[in-house]
Amino acid sequence: MRERRVDDWAKEAAKHKRNLGEEYVSYSTKKVVKARQVGPPCPDGCFDKPGRDNIDTIFTNFWAIGDYSTQNGYLQVFIGAVPAKRKRTEAESFYHTVFTRDYNIVFRAPLTDVCITCEKLETQIFSLQKDGQGTSDVKNTLREDKAIAQVPRDLLHQAKQGGPGNGVVKMVAIDLQQTLPCPRLRASNAYYKRKLVDFIFMKSGHSYLPCDRTFGSIEKKLRKTSHIYSPLQYIPIIGKAVKKGFPVIVMQR
Repeated sequence: MRERRVDDWAKEAAKHKRNLGEEYVSYSTKKVVKARQVGPPCPDGCFDKPGRDNIDTIFTNFWAIGDYSTQNGYLQVFIGAVPAKRKRTEAESFYHTVFTRDYNIVFRAPLTDVCITCEKLETQIFSLQKDGQGTSDVKNTLREDKAIAQVPRDLLHQAKQGGPGNGVVKMVAIDLQQTLPCPRLRASNAYYKRKLVDFIFMKSGHSYLPCDRTFGSIEKKLRKTSHIYSPLQYIPIIGKAVKKGFPVIVMQR
């Protein structure tokens, strides 16, 4: 019967050296990890009281333990909970400033509806730039696509302002909401087995119409409704999605 020689295993050997604070080769990354050393003196004078000789002795004795669990137990002896003398609550603006100014992380609402044409063209531009190829033609196509999408948006803005000559303008916004499944159940497999879908037009991905805000209110109400078994159950939910309410017209085939 073969004897298990754990000490000869590369993984265990690296682990043993790591627990001793010695230089070792990582078993997973295959990179050399340097041996542990005492860091530079603290600028606040933390090294002055114990002295460098005592610090070196503590460092050597700690790593000589050579066992991770025992080392943690050793540290726990010297760790105690101290009640906070003062608690500080920062405003949201403080964190916003830190993230945007110090880390260049921008906060914005997630993009839930994007133009598939723009996404495709932007992906092509990225790939061409990565390969060192020209991107002028694709960029021109992207600009043209965005210009076409901007035309109805400008018309919508004009209509909101009162139309030409600031006359009375009646505007109708038409858009297609995401499909509403029926039945609507909590069981995950119901999503894949559903047979009936009810449907409750600007360039796709570039539009944000007034009715989009209503769609959001409807979906918010639906999140509070666990089960829907009939399309008729959607009618009161949709009609009461906003405070002032609005009529729901059931289309006939």
